[in-house]
This record gives sequence, C-alpha cells and structure tokens, in this order.
Amino acid sequence: MTDVTIRGIDDQIYNQFSGEARKRGVSIGELTTQAMAQFLQESRIPEINKIQTIQSLAYTFKQREERPLTIAGFKELIICRGDLEETGQPVVFFETQRLIFEDDVTREVLDKFVFAIVGCQRVEFPHGLPKLYVYSKCVNSNEIVIRHKTGEGEKNP
Repeated sequence: MTDVTIRGIDDQIYNQFSGEARKRGVSIGELTTQAMAQFLQESRIPEINKIQTIQSLAYTFKQREERPLTIAGFKELIICRGDLEETGQPVVFFETQRLIFEDDVTREVLDKFVFAIVGCQRVEFPHGLPKLYVYSKCVNSNEIVIRHKTGEGEKNP
C-alpha cells in the first residue's frame, strides 16, 4: 500500500465519495483504489475490443482454405484494381492511417479481394458503392468516405 496526498479535490465530490465509503463500510483509500481499478479497466475497453476483433478474424481465417494476406501499419496506401488482382487472394488491411481505393476498384473486386479493413483511421472508397456495403467491410475504422465524382467525399455519420 502507498500513502498519498491528493490536492485539489472538489469539496462536494469528496463529501459524497466519503459518504459512499461509509455506507459501504470501507475506507476512503479502499474505495479510491476500487475507483482507480475500475477506471483503468474501462480505459482498456478499446484495446480489448481490438483484440477481440483480431481473435474473431483469426477464427474466421482458420475456417477458410486460403488464408488472407495481411497488410498492416502504413501511413498511407493507395490501392488500385490491379494491386488487388495481382495478389490473387483476399487481403486484410490493418491499422493503416489512410487507405485509399482508386476509382477502378469495383464492388466485385472488393468482394473477391478485400476480406476486411480493420482499425484504419481514414478509408476512402470510389463513387457509386453502396454505403452499407462499404461499412460492412470496415471494423473499428474512424472515418469512412465514399468519394463523389468530383473527388470530394461523403463522410460516415
């Protein structure tokens, strides 16, 4: 156990907190430790969700005869139809900051060659792809954009 002094706690919050400790029959230190542990556990939820997503994908990979190619950790990737066709196998794009599919990438090409897009910051798709179809390819991605014909995109809500 560590003894600490914490300065700058709001009086009203402290009084409510110490009252809660008395109701539960525990010391303020014990309740503070519980609150800190709960905070640390909750702050790990995004990390846990990412791990669960990876585990789910790994299980799905095991069910397939052909294991997808994994492309991960790039700042920016610009992918055209030819890039995908050259692989000859499904691809998982993982934790890329900006992933851009060129205008020659069609739904049929995505169906055949893009298994999943996981944890990418921004993903751009060509004009004309159905919004929900595009969303179904992306897991834990922050910004999904379907470009308009002029090159400007429509962001996800």
